[in-house]
Amino acid sequence: MRRTSRRRKNRLLRKMFRSCLFLLKAGFKTAKIVLKEFIDYLFFIEIILNGILLATASLLWYFLVASGISQNVASAISQNIVFIAIIIVPILFSLFIFARHTFSKKKQKLTRGKTSGEIKLAQWMTQTIANQNSTEWEEYQDWLHDIMLSRQQLLDVKCPRWQVSLITYKRLGVFWVVVGISKVKQVATSICDRIES
Repeated sequence: MRRTSRRRKNRLLRKMFRSCLFLLKAGFKTAKIVLKEFIDYLFFIEIILNGILLATASLLWYFLVASGISQNVASAISQNIVFIAIIIVPILFSLFIFARHTFSKKKQKLTRGKTSGEIKLAQWMTQTIANQNSTEWEEYQDWLHDIMLSRQQLLDVKCPRWQVSLITYKRLGVFWVVVGISKVKQVATSICDRIES
């Protein structure tokens, strides 16, 4: 009896491990394809990647508990993956967006009538968030307006242009991270609600 139950348990663990690997491979392939094809839709890619990481964390927790590891250790490992999903991934995507909008284009002298990089980035963020028909968009719109208003005030006070750009990019980056974290939390709670029901 014990041999058959061990065999069944080992077979079940192997199946769970293969399922986790399959989900990881499929998730990474999907993220790679989406990243290559739709580089302008980074916000959606960020949400998908975070969803994959959160699903991986829950599957890893079940796998570790089923293999005999205590729930505390399994929870600690899963919480690290959730930390990566909620904090580090939005920061990395924000840095990627910053680099894309500043370093990818040739440096051009700013003349009157041309918009600078931080204004283009703010316009792109506005279009991306507005396209989602989000109910929180009014709150985000006020915040983004305040960022651009403070930028204009700094320029009116004759602060150095590079300093104004640096401050504005920092504020836009924080804005994007906060919006990304709130969207990831919404996705995570909806996934948890679906799992519980």
